Amino acid sequence: MWTRKIIRSASIARRKGSDFNHAAAIRRSAMTNGGFYLGLTGLTGHGNLVIYASSNLVNWEAILTNPPAVGTLQLLESSATNHPCRFYRAVEE
Repeated sequence: MWTRKIIRSASIARRKGSDFNHAAAIRRSAMTNGGFYLGLTGLTGHGNLVIYASSNLVNWEAILTNPPAVGTLQLLESSATNHPCRFYRAVEE
């Protein structure tokens, strides 16, 4: 029986000069039939939100560019089912 190995790693960063003491975090994540669900909390709205994904931690692609968001954001990446493993990071720019 073939089993898909799910590896996920995520981080949230802010540009220089912002408050790194603020605890923005990825609170929920799960693989579903429709893709990979990612829930971010603690967003400050200090800049555009960009979510990147990578299969190898070397090459990153922006999968979402969103105007500044405050509070929470939910994302379902439907193309995640096409990758054996996937890493995520979010940046408020």
